Amino acid sequence: MPENTYVQLTPVSTVNAKSYFATAYSQLTKTVSEIPPRDTPANEIGPQDKYKQFTQKQVDEIIRQNLPAFTTLEEGLHYPYFGDSAQSVPTYFVCLGNDRALARALNAAAESRAANGDYVAAMKYKLDGVQMGTFLSQGSDFNGVAVGVAIDDLSRKNAFGYIKYLNVIQSITAINRLALIDSERVEHYQSLESQKQFVQASLIQIFRIEKWRDDLVNIYNVDNQSLQFQEFMDTLELKLESPRTAYDIFTSAMNNAIMVARHPGTKMVVHHFFVPTDPINRVLFPMCDRVIFRDCLATTGDRLLEIQLALHVYQLQHGSYPASLNQLVPAVMKQLPADPFSDSQSFKYRRVHSGYLLYSIGPDGVDNGGCPIYDSTEPAMDKHYVWNEDEKGDIVAGVNEL
Repeated sequence: MPENTYVQLTPVSTVNAKSYFATAYSQLTKTVSEIPPRDTPANEIGPQDKYKQFTQKQVDEIIRQNLPAFTTLEEGLHYPYFGDSAQSVPTYFVCLGNDRALARALNAAAESRAANGDYVAAMKYKLDGVQMGTFLSQGSDFNGVAVGVAIDDLSRKNAFGYIKYLNVIQSITAINRLALIDSERVEHYQSLESQKQFVQASLIQIFRIEKWRDDLVNIYNVDNQSLQFQEFMDTLELKLESPRTAYDIFTSAMNNAIMVARHPGTKMVVHHFFVPTDPINRVLFPMCDRVIFRDCLATTGDRLLEIQLALHVYQLQHGSYPASLNQLVPAVMKQLPADPFSDSQSFKYRRVHSGYLLYSIGPDGVDNGGCPIYDSTEPAMDKHYVWNEDEKGDIVAGVNEL
């Protein structure tokens, strides 16, 4: 792809990107899944482990063999993504697993190109992954959103380190692409609506089977050795007069969640969802708060990356960083993206000596002056990782991992 172009997200036909992703996955070689990501611990790499030891030359050859798959995926990014509510539950989860494998292969390709000094191609592969992850949130249920967020996080990781190697045109290309990806993000209530329709369709399929209780246990992976399993089976056998009860409870809970997500009151991500207490719907009902929180983190990471690219462009053009983010508009960016953890306010920024401090106010909703989230109880590599909704501190670009 020429460096002065970007993938257009606006739907241009009824062709589904989902089918391209499936084809791309089928084109992957087995060995590409054995390439260890950057920072993989040495004790997880070996002949009997998931990841194998390769020389850089071997990695480059594996990536070359998988170029047809990456080309197919890139073609699919020109089309909208539609989930399939009529798809069986097992098949659906297999497809999501395949999408994650495809994203890991893209990440391996990005790291391969970066190792060879081709940071333009490396950033392109990274943004292909970010866009793919965002696509999974479009027309998907909350399971798709959760996988999409994981793909987004994997793809964005270490991309900041590539910025300093890009020139103005290359950086603006990446900025424009991230802005387009951001503009196509769906509202959370839309994903919840898709979740409701998907599970409703799945339940209708399951309840047509004579041994539907066994199917529910198998599909939703309830451990038959656990107390939850016994409670689950007791509920199925003793408390349900008909499958309709589970269906109605689920539908009512989802309608409530959709209403809350439609009218959250502010842009803060602390929602209050009614979660069903019966064992069946505890399995069926999505972890709404957790998924929305992780999605907001992914959005935060993508927007911070976009602003970091813009600051890089400004520094290349003027020899120093701007006094204010407002100086980036409209020369470098069309508009400043909002901090997802604020009430539509912009990210915080100030110059520090010859550099800068850029941050989100984080899940506590408080401006801590750029003091990063830090957990002294975590291992050294995870002390700045943002895990939970109750973290205190700010999400600082270049410091906190999302």
